[in-house]
Amino acid sequence: MSDDSKARRIGFPLGATILIVIGVVFLLNNLGYLSWDVWGTLWRFWPVLLILVGVNFFLAGSRPWVMLIVTFVVLAGVFLAVWAMSGSGALTKQTTVSFSQPLGAVERAEVQIDFGAGKLVVGSLPYGSDRLAAGEVSEGAVRDATVSGGVARLRLTAPASGWWVPGAPSADWKVRLTRQVPLDLVFKTGANESQIDLTDLLVASFTLESGASRNLVILPANAGMTRASIKAGAADIKVVVPSGVGARIKAEAGVSSVDIDQARFPRTGDYYVSPNYTAAFNRVELELKAGAASITVR
Repeated sequence: MSDDSKARRIGFPLGATILIVIGVVFLLNNLGYLSWDVWGTLWRFWPVLLILVGVNFFLAGSRPWVMLIVTFVVLAGVFLAVWAMSGSGALTKQTTVSFSQPLGAVERAEVQIDFGAGKLVVGSLPYGSDRLAAGEVSEGAVRDATVSGGVARLRLTAPASGWWVPGAPSADWKVRLTRQVPLDLVFKTGANESQIDLTDLLVASFTLESGASRNLVILPANAGMTRASIKAGAADIKVVVPSGVGARIKAEAGVSSVDIDQARFPRTGDYYVSPNYTAAFNRVELELKAGAASITVR
């Protein structure tokens, strides 16, 4: 078989190239050279994938290096466009406003945060505070709060120009929650960086659903039993279990990297279980479901 025939039979690894590019962006995120906000802007270039697939079909009979050059030129153009937008101020922050939600006679609370691109910081209010929640959110964010039968339901939703809208500005939210009543928490985030510190909160249940993001989650230290679930796509997630808290962890990962400290949580069958799990008053059941993610539990 001639060299030309062999070249024509070798396809261009477009899928592998795209994965490499995504990996490079994540690496630059982790090293601090690119902000995690960039994912909100890259999203507007998703039609480029269709262009590359079409070009791949069109050049199917060409030498692989031809497709390599075309792919490089297209992706270089995308990165130059993102860089230009950043320099021109197109990657802007949303204006933030303060909010405060009274605690009243609430005995339990369900809190859901629907966040987009940017940075989300969650912590606790001072003990004795008469607020259920307080902090700063984007101007135009929707706050829906109801109280019935001693149960408060609070939902914070990013404005309509959230991360799913091409070219939308990123946000910088700071939310603090009460330490005084049990909480059921649901966080749904997009292309973001989040720092979720639940150390001092009485969290009964916690769910995090995250897209292309970097997340630090510190689980409760004195909440009794906490049931936690983390579902992630292309994300970098670090979970910290406070000292003395017993944990039982189940990881259902796809093509993700899962690194669980087996000195603290030895593997037993399908679970990673701390030796003090059964006897500990403060315990957490943690379920991890991930796609192309890197998850660390310490």
